[in-house]
Parts: sequence; C-alpha cells; structure tokens
Amino acid sequence: NIALFLAYAGTRFQGLQMAQEGTVTIEGVVHNALHEAGAISSDNAGDRKKVKWSSSSRTDKGVHAVACVCSAKLALHRDVDAQIPKMGEIPDTILESWNA
Repeated sequence: NIALFLAYAGTRFQGLQMAQEGTVTIEGVVHNALHEAGAISSDNAGDRKKVKWSSSSRTDKGVHAVACVCSAKLALHRDVDAQIPKMGEIPDTILESWNA
C-alpha cells in the first residue's frame, strides 16, 4: 500500500470521497490520474474496494484541506520517475495550484 498526502482547494468539487459517476470529487480525480499513469489497472479502476482505497478524513462540497492522507494498493513501475510525471497531468480546469 502507498500513502498519498493531499492538499486541495475544494471549491469546484462535490467533496473528497468518490461518488456516483458524473460527480467530480477529489478522490475521483486522483484515482483517475493514478489509473491513467498505470498505477491502477483497468480491471480495478473506479472500485475503491479492489484497490483498498482508504482516506483519513472526509470533506463536503466546497471544503478545502491542508493535509489529507489516502492509501491504496498501487502498481508502481520499476522506473517510477517516468510514471510520476503522468500523475501530474491532471487538467488545470479541475485542479488549481496554491502559492503559499
């Protein structure tokens, strides 16, 4: 299992937890990015139980978080440096950058 440390502005999201299709959530966006990067197989994509997805907290629609930990059983490549940039290819229209 791999721990993912997340911080996000929840303004454009319907909360943290993956929900029904068509609902934009933080977990859904991260889960899809991990799938696109090859860290979640197509057989397991979209299913929290199959990847043993777990979150340290929950947030509602529009709520922000500075520190949230999610864990999942991920398939990382031997050349993880080549895989990680793909995980960052989340459209800017969905995620926004924070400058502290």
